[in-house]
Amino acid sequence: MAPSQEIWIEHSHGQFGIAGLMALFAVAFCAGLNPFAAIGILGVAVGAGLVIGAPPEMEFATQWPFLIPVLMLLGIDIVLDKLPVTAAAWGKLTLGLRIAGGGLAGGMLGAETVGMVVAIVLGSFVALLATALRELIVRRLGSRFYGLERFAVSASSDAMAVLTTVATVLATMVGLALAIVVAVTGLYVLVRLAAQPKSG
Repeated sequence: MAPSQEIWIEHSHGQFGIAGLMALFAVAFCAGLNPFAAIGILGVAVGAGLVIGAPPEMEFATQWPFLIPVLMLLGIDIVLDKLPVTAAAWGKLTLGLRIAGGGLAGGMLGAETVGMVVAIVLGSFVALLATALRELIVRRLGSRFYGLERFAVSASSDAMAVLTTVATVLATMVGLALAIVVAVTGLYVLVRLAAQPKSG
């Protein structure tokens, strides 16, 4: 192999590594907001060849026997995560799935760059942070929306999870930028709510 070809291949692998890490952080953050939307979209995109293929250990996440239940859970989540009578219980029930979704996204997108174990840990941690931010905002809102605070936060976070994951599939840097904007906005809202005196 000619030296110029070796340099080009090394450069292309480096670019993929950086893009993979950016996609990892973006999609794992989305998994913390809604794991079913993030993993469903990512799995379909990888299976359709829109994203560089997942490692062999993660190919199951691109197959329809896995994706169909994920998409069914997305439909259930859209309802149960918004209803005041089921939202709290559903949130506790799906906490592990949010973290696992982040780990799965990490393994699919970052294994080639940082190794499978590190990628899964990174993805899980990012998803945990996103989940914590989401729940803290809901709790800080209290009853400001007359009991609909979880509906407002859940609906907006679902929309951002879908939009950001799709953006990441189409243009990694755009997806990462959106994820950062969502995270910074969430932190800003949380700080503002914390600074306000509690009513009553």
